[in-house]
Parts: sequence; structure tokens; C-alpha cells
Amino acid sequence: RDSVASRGLGDVYKRQSQYCSGGPSSTFDSNVESVFITGENNTSINYTGCPGVTGVENQTTLVVDLASDSNYNIAIQFGTCGGNYNSAGEVWIDWNQNTVFESTESIGSWAGTPPTALSNFTFTVPSVAFAGMTNIRVMQYESGSLPLDPCASFTWGSLVDFSANITGGYTPTCPAPPIQFLSAINITCLLYTSDAADE
Repeated sequence: RDSVASRGLGDVYKRQSQYCSGGPSSTFDSNVESVFITGENNTSINYTGCPGVTGVENQTTLVVDLASDSNYNIAIQFGTCGGNYNSAGEVWIDWNQNTVFESTESIGSWAGTPPTALSNFTFTVPSVAFAGMTNIRVMQYESGSLPLDPCASFTWGSLVDFSANITGGYTPTCPAPPIQFLSAINITCLLYTSDAADE
């Protein structure tokens, strides 16, 4: 089923515009060849790369439903659209929806020279992951070294964004702190106004 339809394309593109850019300046050679993940409610992402795309390849209309405290596997073929060169790859999910891919949100990494075996990364959705739509970012950086910068710009490789819809997670009531500062304790906001300060 088209799981984006019920959520609104406008919201998807608005969210995407808030993330950092980066990615390759060339469409040749090192590239993410495929990404596959199956989630809840018969949703999945089944992406095939090549030909290459410069900058961030926006595939956020591809959505997978993920439930908090549940385990999943994402299968990624780091590869090439041309020549085979040493590369590094990494995957992040923005669990706290603050539009920043933090180091604690990395769910897997790879390094090698294509052709290599399919990379399978098993991960658990944190119980404190924010409920709702967020981004998955997959990067392959030719000549890069781990850990990768999710906002890096480079010559050869690829940078692809997808969407995840988190269910059963935490519903935020204030701007998101970094994921490492979250706990199962309910977080609320205290809003101070000039009137409150005068009392």
C-alpha cells in the first residue's frame, strides 16, 4: 500500500528541507546499489540505485512503518555504477526527529571495495524514539573513513534519504534534545513568558 498517501506529501517534503545537504558531485562510480527493509502494516522500502544522483537523493516518499521496541533488518548493497573503488558506508535514523543525524543514531556501517556481500544491519527501535514521521539516511563515500559525517560533501558516492513512520514511541511536547539525553521519563516543556516572570 502507499503509506505516504495518508500522511501528506507536503509534510514529507517540508521535513526533508530541514535536513542538512551534502552528497556527491559526480554521478559516476561508487554508489548505493540497493536498500531493502520490511516493516509493520505490510510496508517496505525496496530501492534500486544507479544511475547515480548528485547531492541528496530524495526518496522520502518511500516509507516503512517501524514500531518502538521492535527489531528490524535493513539490507544494503554498497556498490558502484562504474569502477570499483575503496569506500565507506553508514546508515542513520533520526529517532528524536530533531533533523540532525547524531552519532548515537547510526544503525550500521561498512567499509570495503565493491563487489562485496550484502550488508545486513539489525537494529531495535528505541522505546524513546519519537512517534511519527522521520528520516533514514544512507551514505556511501568513496575514499571516506568511518565514522562518516552524515552531512559530508564529496566527489564520488551517494547519499539517499528515506522515511520511517514510528509507532508506539514517545510523543514529544517540546523541541527534541539529543537522543542520548532521552529516557523513558516523560519530558515536558516549561514556557516562560514576561507575565510569568513578573509574578
